[in-house]
Amino acid sequence: MRSSFVAACAISFVLVCSAATTPRALAAVYGDGGGLLSIPSNDSLAHCPSTCGDVDGIDYPFGIGPGCFREGFELTCNTSTKTPKLYMKDGTNQILYVGSDAVWVAMHFNITMKPGTDTYNIYWVSPRKGVTISQRNTFYLYDTREAVGYCMSRCDGEKVPTEGPCNGKGCCSIQLSRDLRGFRSTLVQVDATAAQSDLLRHGIMAFMSYYDSYVDNATDLFLSWTNTSNVQEAFVQFAIMDQPSCEIARMKNTSYACSIGSNCLNISGGYACRCTNYDPYYSSEQSPYLLEGCIIPGNTTLFNPGDARYNVTDVSIEEGTMAVSNLLNDTEYGGEDIIITQDNQFRGGKIDGPVEDRFDISLQYNIVIKWAVANLTCDAALKKNATYACRSIHSNCLSVTHGNIFMGYRCKCLPGFQGNPYIQDGCKDIDECLLPNYCNGTCQNLPGNFTCTSCPRRKEFNPITRQCVASAKQHNLIIDESATNKTRIFSLEELEEATNNFDATRVLGRGGHGTVYKGILSDQSVVAIKKSKIVEQTEIYQFINEVAILSQIIHRNVVKLFGCCLESEVPLLVYEFIPNGTLHDRLHTDVSVKSSLSWDDRIRIASEAAGALAYLHSAAAIPIFHRDVKSSNILLDGNFTTKVSDFGASRSVSLDETHVVTIVQGTFGYLDPEYYHTGQLTEKSDVYSFGVILVELLTRKKPIFINDVGTKQSLSHYFVDRLREGSLIEIIDSHVLEEAHREDIDDIASLTEACLKLRGGDRPTMKEVEMRLQFLRTKRLRKFQFLPVPGSVGEIQHLLSPDAGKSQAQNNYTSAGDLSYEGISSCYSLEQELSSSIGAKMSSSLLVIVCAISFVLVCLAATPPASGAVYGVGGGLLSIPSNDSLAHCPSRCGNVNISYPFGIGPGCFRQGFEVTCDNTTRLPKLFLGNSTTEITDLNDRFVYVSIGFNVTIIPGTSVYNLSWKSPAKGFNISDYNYLYVLGCGVEVYLFDIDTNQTVGACISTCINDRTIMGRELANVQDCVGLGCCAIGRFPEGLRGFRLKLIHRDSITSQSEVVPSTVKVFVAEEYVFDPNALYSNWINTSNDNYYGASLDSAIVDQPSCEIASVDKSSYACGTNSFCTNTSFQGYNCYCNRRIAGNPYILDGCIEDYDPYPRRGNCDRSCGKLSIPYPFGLEEGCFANKKFRLSCALGNFTILDWGRTKFHVALISVNEGYLNVSNMLNDTSPEGDELIVVHTVDGDTIFPRDTIQDLFEFSQEFDIKMKWAIANLTCQTASQRSTSYACISAHSECVNATHGKISLGYRCECSAGFDGNPYVSDGCGDIDECSQPNLCNGICLNYPGGYNCTKCPHGKEFDQTKRKCVTSAKKRNLLLGIAVGISCGLVSIALAFCATMLANKWKKGIQKRIRRAYFKKNQGLLLEQLISDESATNKTKIFSLEELEEASNNFDATRVLGRGGHGTVYKGILSDQRFINEVAILSQIIHRNVVKLFGCCLESEVPLLVYEFISNGTLYDLLHINVTAKCLLSWDDRIRIAVEAAGALAYLHSAAAIPIFHRDVKSSNILLDDSFTTKVSDFGASRSVSLDETHVVTIVQGTFGYLDPDYYHTGQLTEKSDVYSFGVILVELLTRKKPIFINDVGAKQSLSHYFVEGLQEGSLIEIMDPQVVEEANKEEINDIASLTEVCLKPRGGDRPTMKEVEMRLQFQRTKRLKKSQVTAGIDGEIKDLMCPNASKSHAQNSSVGASDLTSEGISSCYSLEQEFSSSINIPR
Repeated sequence: MRSSFVAACAISFVLVCSAATTPRALAAVYGDGGGLLSIPSNDSLAHCPSTCGDVDGIDYPFGIGPGCFREGFELTCNTSTKTPKLYMKDGTNQILYVGSDAVWVAMHFNITMKPGTDTYNIYWVSPRKGVTISQRNTFYLYDTREAVGYCMSRCDGEKVPTEGPCNGKGCCSIQLSRDLRGFRSTLVQVDATAAQSDLLRHGIMAFMSYYDSYVDNATDLFLSWTNTSNVQEAFVQFAIMDQPSCEIARMKNTSYACSIGSNCLNISGGYACRCTNYDPYYSSEQSPYLLEGCIIPGNTTLFNPGDARYNVTDVSIEEGTMAVSNLLNDTEYGGEDIIITQDNQFRGGKIDGPVEDRFDISLQYNIVIKWAVANLTCDAALKKNATYACRSIHSNCLSVTHGNIFMGYRCKCLPGFQGNPYIQDGCKDIDECLLPNYCNGTCQNLPGNFTCTSCPRRKEFNPITRQCVASAKQHNLIIDESATNKTRIFSLEELEEATNNFDATRVLGRGGHGTVYKGILSDQSVVAIKKSKIVEQTEIYQFINEVAILSQIIHRNVVKLFGCCLESEVPLLVYEFIPNGTLHDRLHTDVSVKSSLSWDDRIRIASEAAGALAYLHSAAAIPIFHRDVKSSNILLDGNFTTKVSDFGASRSVSLDETHVVTIVQGTFGYLDPEYYHTGQLTEKSDVYSFGVILVELLTRKKPIFINDVGTKQSLSHYFVDRLREGSLIEIIDSHVLEEAHREDIDDIASLTEACLKLRGGDRPTMKEVEMRLQFLRTKRLRKFQFLPVPGSVGEIQHLLSPDAGKSQAQNNYTSAGDLSYEGISSCYSLEQELSSSIGAKMSSSLLVIVCAISFVLVCLAATPPASGAVYGVGGGLLSIPSNDSLAHCPSRCGNVNISYPFGIGPGCFRQGFEVTCDNTTRLPKLFLGNSTTEITDLNDRFVYVSIGFNVTIIPGTSVYNLSWKSPAKGFNISDYNYLYVLGCGVEVYLFDIDTNQTVGACISTCINDRTIMGRELANVQDCVGLGCCAIGRFPEGLRGFRLKLIHRDSITSQSEVVPSTVKVFVAEEYVFDPNALYSNWINTSNDNYYGASLDSAIVDQPSCEIASVDKSSYACGTNSFCTNTSFQGYNCYCNRRIAGNPYILDGCIEDYDPYPRRGNCDRSCGKLSIPYPFGLEEGCFANKKFRLSCALGNFTILDWGRTKFHVALISVNEGYLNVSNMLNDTSPEGDELIVVHTVDGDTIFPRDTIQDLFEFSQEFDIKMKWAIANLTCQTASQRSTSYACISAHSECVNATHGKISLGYRCECSAGFDGNPYVSDGCGDIDECSQPNLCNGICLNYPGGYNCTKCPHGKEFDQTKRKCVTSAKKRNLLLGIAVGISCGLVSIALAFCATMLANKWKKGIQKRIRRAYFKKNQGLLLEQLISDESATNKTKIFSLEELEEASNNFDATRVLGRGGHGTVYKGILSDQRFINEVAILSQIIHRNVVKLFGCCLESEVPLLVYEFISNGTLYDLLHINVTAKCLLSWDDRIRIAVEAAGALAYLHSAAAIPIFHRDVKSSNILLDDSFTTKVSDFGASRSVSLDETHVVTIVQGTFGYLDPDYYHTGQLTEKSDVYSFGVILVELLTRKKPIFINDVGAKQSLSHYFVEGLQEGSLIEIMDPQVVEEANKEEINDIASLTEVCLKPRGGDRPTMKEVEMRLQFQRTKRLKKSQVTAGIDGEIKDLMCPNASKSHAQNSSVGASDLTSEGISSCYSLEQEFSSSINIPR
C-alpha cells in the first residue's frame, strides 16, 4: 500500500517543473532551526539514525539530530517507552511511517460520553507552516475557520449494523475537499436518535484516515478503541518553506534543495522535489534531496529510461535496434499496459485505454529503440582505426538517423552473411539452400551467395514434393502445342527413344501398308507412330499429302497429327494415341464385344463421323474430299468418341471447284461407282462410302462378305436389293432389331438408300446427312428423356459392358418388343421433342428444389433460435429474434433509443422487458412496463430511470415517509447508486423495502445566512452534510427502499431565506450545486448529474447453467457469453471488443461489407496508401472500425475518441497497423502517444526523451493486430455475403492476441502478395525482381520461380548480374595450364584426329538422313506446312514487317476504329490479344476470320488477319444506306446460315468448345464474295469437354447481352444463341439492337420484337424489303426460330447446332421452290420425306406436290419438324 502511494504521489507531482541543475555543495549550510539548507551527500549523513522503534527508513530530508535533517523536517525519537516511538518535533504527533516528503500520522480520538453533556470538541493543529493534512484524507471534522462538512451516525436499538461503507448506520464519514493545516471538530449527541442499550458502548471513536479506505466493521462499535489494523493513518505532507516557490529557490542556489536529476514542484506555499527518472522498484534507493540521489546504483540488466521499466525482448546488433514488448507485468507488477494520450497541460489526464475493451484490435507493444555506436559519420569512424567498431571482414558501416536527426553510425553484415559485425569473423555465411522457397531446383551454397539449377525443359518445380515434375498445360497460350495446330517434324532419335527402338512390345497393330507403334515422348505424352513397310514413291506422296491435309484441319472428330519424321528410310507419322481401335474391329473382328455396340452408340458414331466429313466438305478453310471413307478409318478414342483418320488419299480443292479428276483410288466395297467409272472425285464420293458404313452399322456385315452360297458379294448391292424386295428386316443385325424401333430402322435405311444412289447428283450432301442423323438421334434421345453428354459415364457404359444388350434408354423404359412399329405415332414433331425435354428438365428441377427445401428446413430445425418465435407470459419473446424480425419495432421514444431485449409492442421485447411510450406529452416519454417509472436512457448494461421526491415541508409536520419499488421482476437498483438529500434541518433514514433493515442515514443542515452558506460551499462539491447529504453506495440486489425523513427546526438555523422543500433522489453521481437548494428541482441536464441505474436480468431461468440447457428459451445469441447476476437470473454480453447486441441472432458478430458501397474512393493520404477494407470516406470502408481520416492532407489518423493514432503503415496481407507516434505536430491539444503501466490502479509514465542519458532514439512503433470479425475461418467462409477473402489466391487465417482469439483475417497465398480483400487483389510475386533471391537465370511463374545456377566453374557476379568465372576456378586453370603445357600439343593432335574421324562418320550418317529427307519429299512437306495460306500456323511478325506492310500505319490504311483499337489494312491493336490469338489458333473454319499472326515488338500488340473487304453486316444493315439493295432476303438467310454454322462449329466441333461471348452484327464480316466471316474473339472463352458453363465477369455488348448470363454470371453456349437471335431480328427488321422508338426513347430491339410478335403486329415491324421478297410462311418460320433464341432462360433456347439446321432447311426449301439449284428438287424430296422418292423402305407413295405441312400425316419430315418447332411453349 505504501509503495503504491509513492507511485501515485510521484505521478501526481511529476508534471509541473523541469529539472534544475545545482552545483555540488562544498560546505554544509544551516538554517535558524538547526536544519540543513544545502544538499548533503550520503557520506555526510552516514552517522544519522535511520530507525526509531518500528519505523524504518528515516531518510533525508527527515532526520533525528543535528546535521541530519532539512530545515523544518526535524523528527524526535522517544526512547522512554518499551518500544521507541517516532514523533514530529512538537513531540505530540506520533509518526508511523516516513516517506520522501510526507509522513503517516495517527490521528485517533476516543471520546467517552457523559450524562448531561451533549457537545464534545476535538482538534488538531499543524506543528509548523508547510505541514498540511492532505485532501486525500476522510474525517468528521470542523475547520478552525470554515465548515467543511457534517455527518450523522445512528444505531437502531439493539440491531447491530452490518459491515459496509460508513453511511450513518453506526459510522459516518466526511471526505476532505482541500488540504488543511488543522481542524476543529464539534460532536453533538442527540439522545433521541438512539435507543439506550447495554450492548452498545457509550463512546465516540473519531479518526483521520488516508482516502476512504476504512470499511465499517460492526465489532468496532463494541471495542474500547478502534481496531487500528483496519485504519490507514492520516497522510501529512511536508513542504520546504525557506523559499516560497521553485522559481525563487533556484535563484537562491546555496539553499536550493533539489539535486541533479530531479524536478521541483510548488506546493503549500513552498516546494518539493522529485527524481526525474523515478522508479518505484528503486524508490528506497532514490532521493531527490541528496547529491546523486536520483541515480540508480549498481549494475542493472533492465532498460529503465524513464518512469517505466521495460522488458527487453530483442536486441539486434545488426539492425541497430532494441525491442521492448511491454513493462514487467509478469514480475514485480501485476497491472496491465494501456495506451493513453498525454496532454502537455495535464500529464496523463486523458486515459483512453485499454484499447482492447472497445475494438477488435490487440496492441503489441513493439517499442523500437534505435541506437548508434558513436556520433560519427562512417568516413570519420573509419579513420579512427583503433576505435572503429565494424570488426568483421564481411561487414560494412551504415549511418543512423532518427527522422531528420543524425545519430551516428552502426555496423551491419554484408548481404548473404549474418551474425555480429562488431567482433572478428562475426558475420557468417548464410546457407540459402537450407531456407525454404529460395531455390526451386538443385541448390549449391556459395560464400555470400548460392546457385540454383532450374528444372529441365517442359518440367517445373513442385514446392510440395520439391521435385521437378512435368509442367501443367498453359491454357489459352499460343505456345502450347496442345492448343494449336502446329505440325512438328520430329528427329529419328526422338521417335526411337519414344518407341524403345521400335520394340515389338510397343506394336499396336499391323496392316498392309505398315505397323503402328505406341510411343511415349519426352514430355510423357502418349502417341501412335505409323511406320510404312515398303517404300514406294506413290506412298511417299500419300504420306506428304496426309501431313499437308491434316495441317489444315482442326475438328473434334478428326484424328490429330502431331508431326512426322523424314530421317528414316521410310517416313514416320506421329498421331494422337487412340486406344480403342477402329469401328471395323468393333463390328467385325472382336467377337467378344459383339454386344458392346448398342443402337444408340451406332447412331452417335454415325452422327459424329458425318459431322467430321461435313466439316471437311463445307467448313474447312478449303474443301477436302477424304477419298477413303471406311469403317477401318473410323477410330474410337478413350471416351469412345469418333475420330476420322487416314488422309493419305485425300484431296483438297479450291472453293470454286466442285470436283477434281484423279486416278481412281479407294477401297473396294466402299468405292463410289460413279467415281470409279468417270475418275471425277466429288464430295458425293465420300457420301457413297459413308452410306456403306451405315449399312455396316445396320447389318454388322463387312463391305465385301461371303453370302449364303459361298461367294463374295458387295454389301451395298446386297442391301439395296433386299430393300427393294421388302426383306430388309431379314438382314438387319439382331442386336439392332432388339433395341431399335421399326421407325428408326426405316429412317436410317431410307437415308442409307439415298446415300447409295448410283448417280452422285441424286445423293444428299454430307451436311444434309449429318443433319438428318442428328435429328434422328435427338428424336430418339428425347423420346426416352435421355440426353447423354458425350463421354459421360452412362454413354461409355454401353461400350464397355458386354452385357449391354439393351440401350440405356430401353433399360429405363421398355423393351424393343413393347415398342412395336404400329404402337408408335408415325409423325414426329419438334414440338413434342421439346415438350418432353422440358418435362424432363422440370421434373429434375423440381426434385432439386424439393431437396433444397428439405435441406434448408433441416438446417433451420437444427438451429433453435431460428425455428420460430416462442412467446412467454405477457406476450414477450422467449426465443432469440433476428434483426429482420425486429425491423417493424419502434427504435426510439423521445430522446431515448430502444434496443432489444427492450421493446414496445408484441414481438418486440423479451419477456419481462416491455417498455411503453407516452406520446401525449410534447416530448414523448418512455416508461418501464406499464409503471410510472420513467426511463431516461438505455444501454447494454443498465437502465437509467428517474427516481426522485420533492418534499414540501408543512408546518407542524416533522416526519415524512417515502418509498420506491421496482415495477418489474428482474430490475434492481444498482450498487453504483447513492441517495442524495438536498434540504435544511433534515435527517434521513433509508431502509430495505424487503427486509426493513437500515441501509444508511445522513443529516443535512444549513447556515443561517445564504451569503455565508454560499461562501462556505464555494470549494465543496461533495454532499458532506452542509445543505446536502448522501447515503451510499446501495447494497447489491436492492429491489426497492423505504425512507423516513425527519425535519427538525433545532438543527436548522433560523433565517428569512430557508428552502421550503427537500429534494430526495437516487443517482450514480451528483456534484452538489448550492443553488439547487433554492430551486424547484435539481438541474439534470448537465454533467453534474448522472441518474439512477437499475441492474436488469433475464429471470425466466435462475442461472446460465439452467437456461443454457433449454435452447428454446435461452436468451444469449451466437458468439455471446452468459453471466449469473448477484440476484436470481442471468445476463448476456458480447466479447468486450465487439459493440453488438448479445440478445439477437448474430448480434455479437460484426458486420462486414466485402465490397465498397461507393465508387471513386480516395485511396491515399499523403504518401500512405489506404487499401480496402480501410477507407477515408463513408461507403469506402468495410465497417466503422476500419475508418481512417486524413489530417492536413498528409497525416493518416486512426481516431478512437480522445486517442488519435498516427498511422505509419497498413499491412492488409499480414493484418496489422504500425502507429509511429501521436500527432504532436498536428494535434491542437498537443497530445502525444505514450505507453503507461498500471500498478495498483495508479499509472506509471515513461519519460518523453532519453537522449540526455543515452545515445539512443526512442520510436514508438506500436503494431496493432486486427481481425475482420470475431468468427473462425470455417464459420466465416460459410457466410458468402460477408466473407472478406474475395481475391483469388487468398486464404483465411485465424488472428490471435496471445492465446486470445480475435477472429479471422485474410492473407494472400504463398507466392502471391497484395490485398486479399479486393477482387484479384493478390498478384503474383515476381521473385526474379527481388535482389539476392536468384543468383543466376531466373524464371518466374504464378506462385513461385525457377532459378538456374551458373555453369560449373562460374559464379554469379552481384555487380554485373551475370555468371563469370570464379576466382578459385581461374587459379585452378592457371595451375593446370602451366602443368600440362608440354603435353598439350600431342593431346590436341590426337583429339583432332579422333574428332575428324567422328565427324566423317556423322557426315556420312547426316548425308544418308538428308537423302532420305529429300527422297521422302521433305522439302515439299516443309513448304506445305509452312505455307501460311494453307495451314493454321500462327506466326509472330516483327515490327518492321508490319510497319512496312502498313506504310508506317498510314492513316489512309485505316479500315475502322472501335472501342478496343484501330483496324488497319492488315493491322489491329486490341487489349485482348493473347486470348484472341489463343482462340483463333484452335479454329480452322471457312466462316471464321483467319489470323495470320501477331507482332509483340510495339508498345501495343498487333494482330494480322486476312483482309475482309466488304466491312461488317452492321454497316450494311444500318450505316451504308446505298448498299441496301445488296442484302436481299436470300442474302440474309445465307448470311444467317453461314454465321450459325461457324458458331455451331465453335460450340460442338472445335478441338475444345469455345463460347464467343460477343456475337453481334459488327463482328459478322463479309469478304469479296460476301461470304460470312465471324470475327473478334477477344472476349471468347474456351472450356473443357466436360464443362457446360463457366462463371466469368459479365462481358459483352448491351442489346446483344444474354439476360440469363447478365444476372448469373454463368456463360454457356446458349448465351451466344441469344445474341445470334438479336442478329436475326436485325436481319428481319433492319433496326439497331438499341434504337430510338417513335416517342424518342431508347428501346431494346429484342424486347420490341417479342412484344410485336405477341401482339400479332409482326409484319408492321418488318423491313419493307423483307416483306416484299419473302413469303409470309418464311417470315413466320424465321420469326418463330428467333423467338425461341430470345427466350429469357438459357435452358429454353435451342443449341446453335439446332439453329443452324433449322436455317439450313429453310434456305434449302426456298432454293428448291425457286429451282435455283439444278436437281435439288429430287434431292430435297428424298431428304425431307423418304416416301417422296418412292423409297422401298415404306409401302406408301406420296408425291412431292403432296409434301405440304397440312398434307403430311403419316410420314416423318424434317420440314414438318421445323414447322412445328416454332410453336414451342414459352
